[in-house]
Amino acid sequence: MKKYLGVLGVGAVLIVLFSFLVYPTLYRYDHTAYGSSNLPLVVKINRLTGNSQILIPYGTTSGWQTIEEK
Repeated sequence: MKKYLGVLGVGAVLIVLFSFLVYPTLYRYDHTAYGSSNLPLVVKINRLTGNSQILIPYGTTSGWQTIEEK
């Protein structure tokens, strides 16, 4: 009986750790279209701060670029 409760307790702890550390990642990923060519762009949004970044896959400014408010 003790062994069963121990395994159950460890399982519960692992589920709680997974739910806090892995499942709700810091960023939410989305996509949008750009311009008249409907070029797909990947957008990541920080769940805590709301800051957004867009992935530019080519050119001299390739990588994640911050989207600034105007």
